[in-house]
Amino acid sequence: MPLYPYRCRRCQAVTELLWSGFQPPDHVPCEACESEETYRVIGVNAYHRSDAQKTARLDPKYDKLVNATAKSADAASERHLLRRMKPFE
Repeated sequence: MPLYPYRCRRCQAVTELLWSGFQPPDHVPCEACESEETYRVIGVNAYHRSDAQKTARLDPKYDKLVNATAKSADAASERHLLRRMKPFE
């Protein structure tokens, strides 16, 4: 359900209305001064970034650091991983 913020023309307070219908009401009384002189304002919405957006914001030095660490680490070598594997029986 959308949350509609309304600002009062008299006291400038913001009243939020949770509305489940198709058309929000024309007039919403102000919670602070009970005035009917309110108007709808654009509300702030939260959103979640996708994995692609999160990856794009990473520091370009991060990839170089990961690659350098993987190359220098003995644990990242294929032979090391193969030695640790146990055969199926």
